[in-house]
Parts: sequence; structure tokens; C-alpha cells
Amino acid sequence: MLELAKRLFLSVFCLELFLGGGGRLIDTGLLSIRMYLFIVSLIISFFLIAMRKRIDKNLVIIVSLATLQFVLSSIIGLVNEAPVSNVLNDVKPLLFIFSGIVFYSLIDSSKTIKLVTKLLKVSSLILAITYLAVFAGINLGIIPFLPFYNMVQPTEEFFFRGEFAFFYKGFMYLCVGAIFYFWQFKESSKLTIFLICAAIVLTFTRGFIVSSASVFVVYFIFIKPKYVRSIVGLGILVLGLFFGWSYVSNSSNIDRGVSDSDRIVQIKEVAERFTIPSAVFGHGFGIGVPFRPEHMEISYLEIFHKQGLLGLLFWLIIFVYGTYLFKVTKHKGHSDSAMPFYLSMLFVYIQSFTNPFINNPIGLSMIMISLAVLRFLAQQERDTAISA
Repeated sequence: MLELAKRLFLSVFCLELFLGGGGRLIDTGLLSIRMYLFIVSLIISFFLIAMRKRIDKNLVIIVSLATLQFVLSSIIGLVNEAPVSNVLNDVKPLLFIFSGIVFYSLIDSSKTIKLVTKLLKVSSLILAITYLAVFAGINLGIIPFLPFYNMVQPTEEFFFRGEFAFFYKGFMYLCVGAIFYFWQFKESSKLTIFLICAAIVLTFTRGFIVSSASVFVVYFIFIKPKYVRSIVGLGILVLGLFFGWSYVSNSSNIDRGVSDSDRIVQIKEVAERFTIPSAVFGHGFGIGVPFRPEHMEISYLEIFHKQGLLGLLFWLIIFVYGTYLFKVTKHKGHSDSAMPFYLSMLFVYIQSFTNPFINNPIGLSMIMISLAVLRFLAQQERDTAISA
């Protein structure tokens, strides 16, 4: 009964993360549905930890480092006269790193890993079908653009590409789903893969195309460099990247100059405020730049500006730890189960060079889920391999 309840809650929690974008599709006042679920999940996790009377020491280290980093950056921000509300706005999305406690507690068996895998794949397909249907409806005149725009714009979850396409914050999981379907390829999945890839391209998001291709390039070069087919695959990816980039960048209906210039302005303003102390410790939470008083498009730029090299080091430690766990899983013969989770974590890190994913719940959830899965697999012996 307890196991069934755990899997049920894990399903609800994950589906909201995978499908709910930034968590504000439904206005619930001060706290979002995601935050309510997060609070409940922490209570459940502490209960499970108390029952088991043990906790992973590496998780304790991650949580401790995160807490110290957040407290230090908050103090520096307040000393630099940042408004308390701005400090809280910076801290709130980062608190989701403590979801690691939740996933470490709930993802504790081969069944839960299979469950999360299915939820990721199903969610990406739902996102793809929904987007393609709405995209077709808008462009065929079945769905009037202006009423649709007025309905969804207040949620701040959607960004429009003219009057024919849009970007939804949760679309990151289209790319994650594509990774899982490609890795766990079946003949019956061809149509699903086509639909998801079509949806990714038709969001006209260059970062998704480049980051997804980069993940597979890394796989072919560093993870599976011995096979001849890797060279062919790499060539196809490079060509796909070239043509995809050209198509998306040259679309006459999308003004890319504004998006690019916004990022350049932010980089310049961060550089103008560079000092030796800020390079190490950052300016603190709540201290933005004139163009972006709060959050910036580039995750690493915001982390460096507000938390300095110490902040970047923290995220590097997380990635190195995940890579270490992945190598252990490979050694123990679980690479088939571990690979899509590791590549998905890598995708979030690459995508964060152009968009804010690593430092908000959308990307953080995938990183924490991947770490929990990799940690579990790293502890399993070869004869308990998991078939997804």
C-alpha cells in the first residue's frame, strides 16, 4: 500500500513538472500548485527518511553546499542594498534543488525508474501533439490568434513567434522526450519521434535545435567514439544542425535581432560591473543589471553576476558528480538505463548557455531526477540491470 501511494504521488509530482511549464498555468494565488506539491513532497520524503533511518551522504553534501551558497548570496545581496522582495524572487526558484531529497526518497527501485521514464516519454508526446494541433489550428484559421493570445498571455508561460507559432516554457521536455525515444528506439516509435521532432522545429527555438544536436555530438565523440556508425551519425547531425540553424535563423516572420541584442546588452552590463570581489562572490541575490533587474536569459551569466565563480563552481560540482555516477553505472553494466537520464542532464546544462533552465524548477527537476536515478543504478550490481 505504501509503495502504491509513493508511485502515485511521484506520478502526480512528475506530471506537473513535465507538463506544467513554469508552474503558473493555473493561478492559485501566492503559491503555485508546483510549490504546494513541493512542500507536501518534502514532508513525505522526511517521513520516508525517518522510517529508513538513513540518508545518502552525497545528497547531504549537495544540500549543505546549496544552503551555504544561497545564504551567502542572500547576505551579500542585502548588504548591497538589494530589495528583500528581489532577493526572495532569486532564492525561490533555486529552492527546487531540494527536490533532490524528494527524488532520492521516491526513486528507489527499478519500478520507479521505469515509471519516471514512461512519464517523461508520454509527457513529451502530449506536448508535441498539443502544440502541433494548436499550431495547425492557428495557421489554418480554426483557432483565432488574438483570443488565444489574450487567454494564455497572462500566465507568462508563453512567448509568441509572430502570429503563427509560440514557445511554451515546458517545451524543454520535448527535447528530453526525444532523447529518451531515440535512445530506447523501437520501430513502433518512428511516428512518435517524427511528431516530437516536428514540434521542436516548429517552435522555432534555435537553442533547442543546437542543444539537442550538441548532446548527440557529445555522445558520438566522447561516449561511443569507437563505432563507424558514429561518424555517419555525427555527419548527419552536423548537416541537420546547419540546415536547422539556417531555417530557423532566416525565417522572415521572426525577428531574431532583438533576442540576440538583448543578450549582448546583458553581457555588456555584467562586464561593466565586474570587480575582483564580485568575480569570486558575486553581487548577491536581488542585484540585477539595468536591462534585467531580476532574471537574465543566460543562466550562467546570471549565476556569475549574482553568485560569482563560487556559484559556477557549485553547478560544476553537480555536473561532475553526475558524470561520476554515470561512469559507475557504465562499469556495472547499467548504461542502457542510465544513458538517457545522463544525456538529459547534459542537455539542460548546454541549453542553459542561452536560456534560463539550470537555475529554475524546469531544468532543476530534470537534473535532480537524473542524479537520483544515476545514484540508484550506481548502487546496483550487474545482475539487476533495468530494461526500460
